[in-house]
Amino acid sequence: MKQSIKNVLLIIGFFLMLIVAYQYSFSNTLEVKRELDSIKKQVEQKSGSLQNINSLKEKEAYFDAFISENRIGNSSLQNNLLKVLNEHAGENSFKIINFKEPHVKANDISIVTSFQFSLEGEYLSIEEVLYKLEKDYSFGSLSSISFERKKDYRLHKNFLQCSVVVQNVE
Repeated sequence: MKQSIKNVLLIIGFFLMLIVAYQYSFSNTLEVKRELDSIKKQVEQKSGSLQNINSLKEKEAYFDAFISENRIGNSSLQNNLLKVLNEHAGENSFKIINFKEPHVKANDISIVTSFQFSLEGEYLSIEEVLYKLEKDYSFGSLSSISFERKKDYRLHKNFLQCSVVVQNVE
């Protein structure tokens, strides 16, 4: 046999050995690596959701403590307003984002109490609850309403926030 035929057979044999080696070992290794990467992604997603669950539980405990601390009686206007907002939040698609302590300003003639809170949700549901607060309940008049469209860059979603000031003159 000539040297050139031996070299061609050697090269062909080398490529056949690579194909056989790939079929039996390299392909299995690459498949195991893909599975490992997918499992790592799943673990990262679940650990992130566990952190979210823990933070939500902490917030829930804080708000439960806040609500139980501020429930003095049914005569409090602030408690009644918060109760009405919570009832309507359960019926409609909005959330109470912020509910600040009332601001009290006393004059010689009257006492003006201002309640500030923020709602987040759909425009129609927020508009409906504001209409009910103004017409159906005697919490006072809506002195300021401001809508603001915000974007959550992490979730790539737009949402509407409404800041409301209700004034009660006694």
